Amino acid sequence: MEPGRDLHSRAFAGEWRRYQQQALDAFDADVARGDNRSYLVLPRAPERR
Repeated sequence: MEPGRDLHSRAFAGEWRRYQQQALDAFDADVARGDNRSYLVLPRAPERR
């Protein structure tokens, strides 16, 4: 990405799903406590038929 690029204008404008918002809130809580490590566990995508 180019330095100085406007990231704010590219922010997600939709609504997060409940579990997505919970993950973001947990991340923010970690950062607020000074924890600089977070782990994501993502489910496999469903198989396409």
